[in-house]
Amino acid sequence: MKKDGRSGNARHWHVGAVGLLMMLACMPARADLVILPTYDGTVSAAAQTAFNTVVSLFEATYSGTANMTVGIDVTFNGGCTGGCLGQSTTTLVAYSYSQWYNAMGADAAANPGNTYLAAGYASLPATNPYANAGNPSDYVGMTYANAQALGLESGSYFMDSTIAFNPSQTFEYTGTATAGDYDFMNTAEHELDEALGIGSGLNPGFPFPGANMAEDYFRYASNGVRGSSTDSTQSVYFSYDGGLTNVQTFNTVSGGDFNDWAQECGTPHVQDAFTCSGVASTYDSNSPEFAVMSTLGYDGTAPEPGTWALMGGALGGLALLRRRVAR
Repeated sequence: MKKDGRSGNARHWHVGAVGLLMMLACMPARADLVILPTYDGTVSAAAQTAFNTVVSLFEATYSGTANMTVGIDVTFNGGCTGGCLGQSTTTLVAYSYSQWYNAMGADAAANPGNTYLAAGYASLPATNPYANAGNPSDYVGMTYANAQALGLESGSYFMDSTIAFNPSQTFEYTGTATAGDYDFMNTAEHELDEALGIGSGLNPGFPFPGANMAEDYFRYASNGVRGSSTDSTQSVYFSYDGGLTNVQTFNTVSGGDFNDWAQECGTPHVQDAFTCSGVASTYDSNSPEFAVMSTLGYDGTAPEPGTWALMGGALGGLALLRRRVAR
């Protein structure tokens, strides 16, 4: 059994502005979601094929998310050892609640087919519900990719996330449940979800004191009652419509991410906090992860219903928190 727990801290600097502009100039113009993986020499052909399959799935699933490019470094040499399955290091930005709220509304108006986003936006108050409830910060954290999806940022950050897999783990690369093996594509989907947008300010090392991640505004204890954004032990679930619909229950077990789901090995999901061997999950428009991503502003064509780096918005600087899947 593996659990999706995140630990450890790392601080690095990304490519300089000149190099970034040079790389962006070489990128082809596209009008939909583009994910550009880069593989180093540690990534086998089987792993590259499997990761490319996941990339194609995400690009097709969220093809309505226009004009954004996400760069992903993929490696088997990133410090993911022992019981770790995979870990990611992802760029995070922060905007005021009003900026995020207005961006959510603009995206919902521009994409009426995204009913998750429409309901999610409708469930948000005009002012930060947590600003005076133990979280004095008015900032909302989100991945750089999510900020792109909402139109708050434009142009790729060059390398939005680095995803590292454990070279010592036994993976199955075809998406078929195999006894004793861990599904590589599900691990890749889990990390890619978090590189694009899924996350919580409850996780250790979150770099915006007193703030929340965007997903935290959709944590509910019951219909119409938000779950505490500061209490990781409270039983809460994800809901895009103000608590009416319980999409999936959040994990409350220490050591696992609090934006992940409670473990269900019998009916596993990609974003479960505790992952079991010998199982494989399907990622499609019926998946709870699709509901989350759509609510956060990723526009798909389907029917209706880590580590952090600081930059952008009103905050400067750059810091990374390594997120890992551990035993």
